[in-house]
Amino acid sequence: SHRWNWRGQLPLDRARVLAFAWLIVPVVFFSFSESKLPAYILPALPAVAVLVGDRIACFCRESRGDKVLRLTGAFLIVVAGAAAWYLHRDSSVPLASLLFATSHLILLGGLAIALARFRVQIFLLISIVTLGTAVMGVRIVAPSVAKRESVRDLLAVAAARGYANTPVVQLETLERTVEFYAAGRISYGGDADPEILETMPQLLNAARQNDGVVLCFARVELAPLLVKSKLADSEIISDNGRTALLVVHSK
Repeated sequence: SHRWNWRGQLPLDRARVLAFAWLIVPVVFFSFSESKLPAYILPALPAVAVLVGDRIACFCRESRGDKVLRLTGAFLIVVAGAAAWYLHRDSSVPLASLLFATSHLILLGGLAIALARFRVQIFLLISIVTLGTAVMGVRIVAPSVAKRESVRDLLAVAAARGYANTPVVQLETLERTVEFYAAGRISYGGDADPEILETMPQLLNAARQNDGVVLCFARVELAPLLVKSKLADSEIISDNGRTALLVVHSK
């Protein structure tokens, strides 16, 4: 049946409720806890696949669904265009490459609107093209996004310059990937989160407590101010466009 029976005892009814709860609970919980990281949400994606597969099966069996298919086509066009614009704005990937990667979805969205009567074939194409676009996105977009969101490459540059074991601090920022790539080199506060320094005196004190030198993560716009400060000798090692890594020597 295409209609949901929330209290139904059939295996399909129970599977739908389970998949819905599987999706909603982690998203809502981590939204209220303000820690909705990708690693926390990714385990809910199988539930999305179950729900989407169920809807596709229902539309393919029923003689109705043209309106929904046209809405799906319009949604594909909007999402593909918005994704290309957003990724171009927040990454170094050329807009032409992003439009090429999403052009298949935009074209398919137009076909869904114009040829809704071929619902089975269109739904099959949506599944295949979406998977292909995801693979293409991983190859084209993911490396640039990962470089911007991770501090791995920044710490690798620092290690090549002899700072492989230097303690790491963070000034007015919180980079979650530091906990993985600089494990054992960061300090934690009473809330079990990495300690965040708020002022230059705190940064200088951290350097003095660690043989006069620390690696410091800071926002890229803040990094030049640290270099110009006369309170310490600071140098920008590298940045990923969002976060800069500096080596700070106390005077």
